[in-house]
Amino acid sequence: KKKGIVIKGKFDQISSDTTYSTFVQAFNELSQLILAGDNAYQAKWKKRIIEAIGNSGKILTQFMPGIEFLIGKQPDLPELKGIEAQNRFNYEFIRFIKTIADKDFPLIIFVDDLQWADDSSVNLFKIIAENRDIQYVMLIGGYRKNEVNASNPVSKTVYELEQDQISFEQLGLRDLDYNEVYNLVSDALTTKQDNIGFLADIIYSKTKGNAFYVWQFLKSIYEEGFLKFDFDEMVWQWNAELILQMNVSGNVVELMTSFILKLPEETLEILKIASTIGGRFSKRNLSLIRQVSEKNIESLLNLSVTEGLIIPFATEYKFAHDRIQQAIYSLIPDDEKIALHLLNGRRLSAHFSEAELG
Repeated sequence: KKKGIVIKGKFDQISSDTTYSTFVQAFNELSQLILAGDNAYQAKWKKRIIEAIGNSGKILTQFMPGIEFLIGKQPDLPELKGIEAQNRFNYEFIRFIKTIADKDFPLIIFVDDLQWADDSSVNLFKIIAENRDIQYVMLIGGYRKNEVNASNPVSKTVYELEQDQISFEQLGLRDLDYNEVYNLVSDALTTKQDNIGFLADIIYSKTKGNAFYVWQFLKSIYEEGFLKFDFDEMVWQWNAELILQMNVSGNVVELMTSFILKLPEETLEILKIASTIGGRFSKRNLSLIRQVSEKNIESLLNLSVTEGLIIPFATEYKFAHDRIQQAIYSLIPDDEKIALHLLNGRRLSAHFSEAELG
């Protein structure tokens, strides 16, 4: 409605040590949105960005290569190390945000899974939140409270923002209640039959309303053949006794793993490689690592898209949930993980350009 732009990034348990990775992900998404526009739109944004960063473009383009496609190669700058380099980046990044977000282009930045964020990224999040000169920006952070203790940088940041009297809102996402599970099951089955409440009751008691469990459990009972559609009566039928015997261990990774193991071997192998890359991955990178064509990769991933395990996203794919990535990654034996990461790095670095290596 306000012609706003929403960009988002997600911290990754596997690549959590990569500085600023999620902010880079989010702002590369911004550059993709701009590059998808017509020439006049691109020219307008190019002017805004160049005015925003002046002679310091290299600081941003080395972290966000997507912006270089828009504004061109930037002149080198004196090299700084450690805290000086970090302070320079933070200063230029804030200047950049202040300039590109205005009443005509309000900006929403959503960064998810802050519990896995590196210290520098959490610090940058705090700097953006505290800066009273930044207008027309909404900053949203998501994290799992049960994975964040008092010593975690996220807890410290929340406390410090409160002490500094920075205005923000905290929203706790609770589990679904019975009525919400009933509505979800009823909407999924679409027949509006009178006995849906009985199935919803079983699912609710098994999952305790965990939204991801509910979805996955409903899918599992269908895959196991315990939930079937009767085309003669045009209603759903289910085997309550067998469903009640199903074990929901409390570990969603185990629940996912049993489903994933039924995938064809070739599909599973490509997903394992994808899981070592991170929450997002591209056909090109999988193609370079696997040493097959991108068309072949796309074909191998089609089933995973159909099954809802991964989602096509711009020029990439992303896992539909980090628990799916976690379940697939857990299938790689621990003694093979390091060797696989090393192989990935070698094959990618052998084909990357100098800019991509940066």
